[in-house]
Amino acid sequence: MFAPITIAGAFLALSALILTPLVATPADAATPSGSLYQAVAPQRVLPGTSLAAGGTTTAVLPSVPTGATAVWLSVTAARATAASAVSVCAGSTAPQACRVAPAFIAPTGTPASAPVRVVLGGQSQITVHATKPVAVAFDVVGYSVPSGTSGAGTYSPVATPSTSTQKIGARELVTLTVPGVPAGATAVALNLTSSGFSSSSYVSACPAGQAKADCAGTSVLNPLPSGDRQKSTIVKLGGSARNQVQFYNNAGSGTLRSTVAGFFRSTAGAGGVLSDVPSATSEIVLAPGGSASVPLAGVSTTATAALVRIVGSGAWRSTTVSACSTATVCPTTALIAEPGQASTNTVLLPLVAKSGAVSIRNSSASVRLKLEVLAQVVPTGSSAPAPQPTATPTPAPTPPAKPTPTATPKPTPTATPKPTPTPTPTPTPTTAPKPPAPAPAPTGGMPGPKNTGVPAGTTLKVHDGDITVTAAGTVIDSLDVHGSIVVKAANVTIKNSIIRGRAGSGPLVNNLLHNPNLVIQDSELFAAMDRRVSGIMGSHFTATRLNIHHVTDGIHLTEGEVTLKDSWLHDNLHLDKDPAWNGTPTHDDGIQVQGGSNITIDHNTLTGAHNAALMVTQDRARVTNLSWTRNYADGGGCTINIAQGSLGPVTGLKITDSTFGRNTSVANCAIIAPTTTKIDTQRNYWADDMSPVSVRKG
Repeated sequence: MFAPITIAGAFLALSALILTPLVATPADAATPSGSLYQAVAPQRVLPGTSLAAGGTTTAVLPSVPTGATAVWLSVTAARATAASAVSVCAGSTAPQACRVAPAFIAPTGTPASAPVRVVLGGQSQITVHATKPVAVAFDVVGYSVPSGTSGAGTYSPVATPSTSTQKIGARELVTLTVPGVPAGATAVALNLTSSGFSSSSYVSACPAGQAKADCAGTSVLNPLPSGDRQKSTIVKLGGSARNQVQFYNNAGSGTLRSTVAGFFRSTAGAGGVLSDVPSATSEIVLAPGGSASVPLAGVSTTATAALVRIVGSGAWRSTTVSACSTATVCPTTALIAEPGQASTNTVLLPLVAKSGAVSIRNSSASVRLKLEVLAQVVPTGSSAPAPQPTATPTPAPTPPAKPTPTATPKPTPTATPKPTPTPTPTPTPTTAPKPPAPAPAPTGGMPGPKNTGVPAGTTLKVHDGDITVTAAGTVIDSLDVHGSIVVKAANVTIKNSIIRGRAGSGPLVNNLLHNPNLVIQDSELFAAMDRRVSGIMGSHFTATRLNIHHVTDGIHLTEGEVTLKDSWLHDNLHLDKDPAWNGTPTHDDGIQVQGGSNITIDHNTLTGAHNAALMVTQDRARVTNLSWTRNYADGGGCTINIAQGSLGPVTGLKITDSTFGRNTSVANCAIIAPTTTKIDTQRNYWADDMSPVSVRKG
């Protein structure tokens, strides 16, 4: 342990799409085909050691089994004064080939850890390298060994993961009788989550019967009082019936959840061996409530599980990434991605049957996921067929309803860069057969899931690719567009349709050429592939009963003559460190107005944007005659943010007859504006107590 600060390993996991090649690395590289797992009682090999920037430390592995090809470690880092890349290498040095692929990034100020598998290559030493000052430690928890090694096991994922919940106090050792242990089991793969801890601590996971002092000298998880933490680990089974493990908690008290992912068994013919997979990564951005099926490059359709290193970054608040056994059952916590850091976990993930893919779901905040396949589990007695070709990840068509908004740190209300008005040049048939018109969505109540979007009973025809409209008067009706729509003609109507975009497709509906009289109604717009886009971009349109979600800006206006009514804009994409914004937070708005006149926003629901529900910038032109009436809005730094820029006061601005929520990062800030901009602000109220809303000086 690190005195006076106790540290231990919290494993975190996440998923990634858009598959790209990755060179195999010395740490976590795939072991030779047919590897078994030999569990050991965890042993602290490298005690807490302080490293300077660029420093290394080396430790000798004890009792390496004959023929061992890799060692499995729990590595922990703490006291980092700046984010430090931690590399774990076989041998007495840390060569460049190892350092270019660090095992994880130690965040500033809090302990972090990761399970790491290191290919030994005949070595019996491990060297740890850090780019910034940090204290490091590691424990040995197991080895990869050749087939036929006595006591070693093959892996079988469980069909239905079971979760046990235990209360644990300070310096307490508790025993868990693992449910469903099969005959011949030697070790259990667990996903551990801590919650409700009264203080910072570390938790150890050991076979039942290991001496308390020895168990307490290791660590797998670092609970914090500020929220849940998670780690995956493999624990040797102990107890008289070989069906028990034990946990030690160093400080405070809290709850520990243990989910069984699978078992290693020495029984002949049971389970599968770890088999080589050419190293490759997948990347995806998952929105809150989003899910995706992730094809794993090189993994065969006979594989039952995959060893995956998952890295999650960019989340503005803590979010849980789960692995799903079906479309609706997601019992395995693969990662808790924490804000302000890259969270890492190496975990055995169950695969969707006969697919070579893993299904994942995200809970609470947009997160960028990178998923690196290290090995696959192939049933014994079978040879892995040729790897499946890389496929495009498949996000779920309609993410679930939004989570409850949470106040967020105030993003800087920086104006969005001017878009380049170059529509996507994809000549595509522009009209679709017109079925009988479905009944319009009901109009009762405020806009939400029951009265916006495609009317119930509408039959949709799938259209793959972008649609570029060049004929005036074109009607696009009842299409499911896997691409975007670029408008190059007047009097175009889009109705009863879903527009979900594609990778790199730009705005979902693009009217940057300002063609007049565009009508969009009874439709759903969300970015299924590349969410760093706007829902509608341009001007000169009327939008009615739309459901727009999981995009950066719901609506982005570059000129005026726009009416938005009876629509639901919610759950914007937000990354804490967005590459599109030079690593700063995403500037996501419900509606952004860069210029224009005669803009009407009436009877809409706008929630889930982190910058503002309405952001006026005047970046392109003066804004005049903007009317905001009968809306409900919540969230953002301030929910409505009026910025004059260099063009002087906004004129003809009306914000009336609306209600506001209090989930703003600037307390009780419904409207912020310069005093030189005069606003008609009558009959605006807070939704919780109907007290009047005032304008904050900007």
